[in-house]
Amino acid sequence: MMSRRFHGFVSGITSAWTMLIFCSASPMSAQSLGNAGTIQGTVVDPSGAAVPSAQISLRNAVTGYNQLVQSGSDGTFKLVNIPPNAYHLEVTAPGFNTFVQEIDIRNSLPVQVRASLPLAGAQTSGDSGRRIRRARDESFRSHRCRSKSAAEDPWLRS
Repeated sequence: MMSRRFHGFVSGITSAWTMLIFCSASPMSAQSLGNAGTIQGTVVDPSGAAVPSAQISLRNAVTGYNQLVQSGSDGTFKLVNIPPNAYHLEVTAPGFNTFVQEIDIRNSLPVQVRASLPLAGAQTSGDSGRRIRRARDESFRSHRCRSKSAAEDPWLRS
């Protein structure tokens, strides 16, 4: 008789702990998925034509997070389920210079990127280099990326 009561008691405690674990884990999982971000965009050449099969790499050196995708035949790509954090985005393709952009993922709103790849070996004059840096900064701000003052960010200095 004591044995049945004891087994019933242990079974009840086990069930209670199981329910507690599952109930407390569910809100945490749902919360983390709700904040995951997305980066989507297009890879193009200097004329605006799509660059298929470009390699897109997203990484965070501090956390070790890394995600790799390849652009489709129309040059589009999509990185999904990105935890909120700061990231380094690189786009590479044969015959082109590398496109680089720093992106902050802060919420679940998709970040749009137009990765314009310069032709390999193409030189930029000092003035066009400044215009590229300013355009890159405007792109950062429009995508809610990190924005800094000119004193803090060498890209903003003329």
